[in-house]
Amino acid sequence: MHKRRAHNAAIEFSLNSMELHQLKKITAGGTTSDISDGGISLLTDYPIEPGHVLIFNNGKNPVPPGVGIVKWVRSEGVNIRGGVEFIGETALSFKQAMQNLS
Repeated sequence: MHKRRAHNAAIEFSLNSMELHQLKKITAGGTTSDISDGGISLLTDYPIEPGHVLIFNNGKNPVPPGVGIVKWVRSEGVNIRGGVEFIGETALSFKQAMQNLS
């Protein structure tokens, strides 16, 4: 279990979704509420689901691209909160850059 720290920053992400038998790239955004060595808690109005692979590419903020997989979700009013685990080779640099945004 990783120790979580409060973290509040706006972030953009993209994912691929199948819609009407076509692969479509979706771009959405959200806000982090905490961060750990393993991932982030993300609040978004896009209906993310466990298993979705999110590519973080925050346009105006100095965050290198990062990748995460949605591990769990729960509804919070009209929004969705999800636990996103960092994956891939960029996980460490992405986590460090995210921490610098708050």
